[in-house]
Amino acid sequence: MRPPVLAAGARRHAAATPRPSVSVRAGLLPWVPFWLSMGIGGWFLLPREPGPGLYAGLILAGGSCLLLSAWTVRLADDGRLGWFWADRLRLAAFVLFLVALGVVLAGARTHMVAASVLDFRYYGPVEGRVIGIDRSSRDRMRLLIDQVRLHRVAPGRTPARVRISLLTPQELPVPGQRVMLTAHLGPPAGPSEPGGFDFRRMAWFQRLGAVGYARAPVMTVEPPADGGTLALHRIRMSLSEAMQDRIGGQSGAVAAALMTGDRSGIAERTNQIMRDSNLYHIVSISGLHMSMLAGFVYAALRLAGVAVHGLGGIRAMPVHKLAATGALCASALYLWLSGGGVATERSFIMVAVMLLAIIADRRAVSLRTIAVAAVIVLVLNPEALTEPGFQMSFAATAALILMQEPWARLAPLLPWWTRPVLMLFVSSFVAGMVTAPIAAAHFGRMSQYGLLANMLVVPVVGTLVMPGGVFAALLAPLGLAQPALWLMGLGTDWMLAVAQWISDLDGAVTLLPAAPRAVLPLIGIGAMMAVLGPIPGGAHRPVLLWRRGTGLALLAAGALLWVGDRRPDVLISAQGDAAAVLTPAGRIPSKPRGGSFAVENWLAADGDAADQAGAAARPLWQGAPSDRWAVLDRAGMRLRIRHLTGKGAAQDAAAHCREGGILVANIPLSMSAEARKECLVLDSEYLGKRGATAIFLTEGGRAWFPSTSRALAEFGTDRQRRLIRTGFQEMHGLVNRCIEVFLRSTYGNALWQEVAAETDVHPDGFLTWGNSPDGVTRSIVIASARRLDKSAGELLEDVGAWLSRQEQIRRLLRFGGASFEEFVESLRELPGRVKLVIPDLELPGFAVLSDARGRYRIIAESHQSGLMRVMAGMLRGMADDYGSLVIISVARDRIEIDVVLPDYSGRRRFELSPMQVRP
Repeated sequence: MRPPVLAAGARRHAAATPRPSVSVRAGLLPWVPFWLSMGIGGWFLLPREPGPGLYAGLILAGGSCLLLSAWTVRLADDGRLGWFWADRLRLAAFVLFLVALGVVLAGARTHMVAASVLDFRYYGPVEGRVIGIDRSSRDRMRLLIDQVRLHRVAPGRTPARVRISLLTPQELPVPGQRVMLTAHLGPPAGPSEPGGFDFRRMAWFQRLGAVGYARAPVMTVEPPADGGTLALHRIRMSLSEAMQDRIGGQSGAVAAALMTGDRSGIAERTNQIMRDSNLYHIVSISGLHMSMLAGFVYAALRLAGVAVHGLGGIRAMPVHKLAATGALCASALYLWLSGGGVATERSFIMVAVMLLAIIADRRAVSLRTIAVAAVIVLVLNPEALTEPGFQMSFAATAALILMQEPWARLAPLLPWWTRPVLMLFVSSFVAGMVTAPIAAAHFGRMSQYGLLANMLVVPVVGTLVMPGGVFAALLAPLGLAQPALWLMGLGTDWMLAVAQWISDLDGAVTLLPAAPRAVLPLIGIGAMMAVLGPIPGGAHRPVLLWRRGTGLALLAAGALLWVGDRRPDVLISAQGDAAAVLTPAGRIPSKPRGGSFAVENWLAADGDAADQAGAAARPLWQGAPSDRWAVLDRAGMRLRIRHLTGKGAAQDAAAHCREGGILVANIPLSMSAEARKECLVLDSEYLGKRGATAIFLTEGGRAWFPSTSRALAEFGTDRQRRLIRTGFQEMHGLVNRCIEVFLRSTYGNALWQEVAAETDVHPDGFLTWGNSPDGVTRSIVIASARRLDKSAGELLEDVGAWLSRQEQIRRLLRFGGASFEEFVESLRELPGRVKLVIPDLELPGFAVLSDARGRYRIIAESHQSGLMRVMAGMLRGMADDYGSLVIISVARDRIEIDVVLPDYSGRRRFELSPMQVRP
């Protein structure tokens, strides 16, 4: 035995050594869910399911990492490898194993929940068993149905579960009841914009294969069967109904939601004031309620055990372990009573791990316990990593644990009577600060007075509502639950009163633009690197400082990325029933109705509080409800967007496409491939394959389309991108003025007046310095050609020939050479010569190619609709001016010239001095 003096010295040394921090004492375990999450998160970032090859490779890599770990230990034992490097190799192998395991878990879970998804629109009878009832955000009751049967739909194509909203009030069925109703069904909707919330992914993990609505009444096919899990569900719903009846009003609905998880009685208005006051987390059963219930039961049982022990009862009892066991049983009962949702299961796992730690004589609240809980949740439900509930629960719990030591040092310095209030303030402040960025990134809103609301409500929930629920459950078999329910009602009345008061305050809610999808990963990884302690065996202070500095840098990068993010200029829904343009006044949808779900999400993602009708009232869009068009200004250039809806939308689609820009339609447009080259067509056929579309416009008219896999990529072919640039330009006033003068001088003023009236152009014509959308020019050419019984191309060639006869333009052209062939070769310099005379008139460059004497090809470097036709007419006029016989053929982007006889006839005289010009 060690001498007493040595033991005392050891104790003095231990007392003199400062206790390591919470993060250091936690060791390696908190890093396990972090590395596991890296693999799971990486899987969710993949654009598509990778297939079995990747999983096989990862399983092989994971097994190799385990073998490497065992091999390094053997090498270190044999002395062939130092333990310093052996530990680091083992750590690296362990990290790679966990990352690979995370990917495999996410993929395995995806295949485990796989079920058929309806891939078409269905209207007809739907038969199935009711397994859930809830309320939508539009205050409509919804039925969740499994064992689905659809009329004339093969079982292999029938969804495992469908969710149907009831549009008419009616008596609701009970869980387990087999029903039939006539409903409209469709596949779960994808993101309302690239990078937005993907309901399809959430529905996949819920095995939800179709959603829809019904106006017809729900008919009973078969009453619910006795026994089974749904019988317990019916009991839970009966308890919820009884609580709502006894307490009454929205207070009863909130109390029932807290105890049974049934939120179908809570009106959307109540939900909204709870969100605005940052109290909505109380309505959703989470770790707060589970910990309050478990803490109350644990404290009550422990006090009872201490009382029995003090009164001479059974001695030498591990009272704390018995109390933890009782609290664990109460938590399990609460899990069943609340319906066992994913969030509730996660909360139960966290509480159960802490109570089991007490039973095992371990520290109940530590980073180790929440790390174990996180690992269990991620293994069972890898998709939980992407859910705001998971992120906020574990972030808040970890922050409160890390707050313990600073509070323990501060508390003794404070008066005893201030400690509970300050503890409540500090804990609410810390939890709110940690969860606020996560909530803001997910929901795009921040409650300014959430701290005050939680300080006023959380103590009441802990002292009145949750204990009242426990007493009500204990006294209900005796018929004495009413006093306890009255106590719960007082607490929920207070909660709703505070929520209403807070939500009515000015500036209670700040709306924020949607966060880019990289923000949350950056914040999460940065926070973990900055907060977690050193890895055992590898903690050199410079490395630790570097890691924490990197973590802070990632946090700052996430914030800067969010602040500097740019919202799309144009958004189009996946069905083509909604289109909206971003302007300095806010986003403006094309119509006050239609595609409301997508438009509401767009406005929310912009941080815009307006509703669809209010946003559509902003000035921009014009035209009939089924044919809306707008011109978007960007950097002195313009983009025309036309939105067609309804069955008659396709009638004039080809004519609209000739205006250039973007053509959106909610039906398939039957247009030839040649006609589609005139504009970018986004019809229902295109959108059905690619989903909702976002367009970013940059200077120069370039259009960038984030793909449906949310990777930013330039859209389409060079041809399509050039069309966007063309549609984005204004037509110089001189061009329109030339066409006007040509029509007046050649065909008379009456024709011009008719064309001007048809195209909504001022009858007095154009100013040479006033620019117009290029669609106006197209309309004038088409209207004029129709009246003259010519094609648009023939009319433009006539314009070109007329221009070559105008003396000032002829002189400019004749400076190109002494012969027609020299003139053709000099066309490369034409844009520069024009710019000397008219600096703001931009002509494209020309490539002049010759493969034999007298044979030329002229190719424009960028296409502008009609330009080559005008150029062809001008070349014919100049050939006559030079007295040459030529053959000219013109295509959309090139002109081919064959000079047959250079000196076919006498040329017009040309001299440098304009006074010497002769006819």
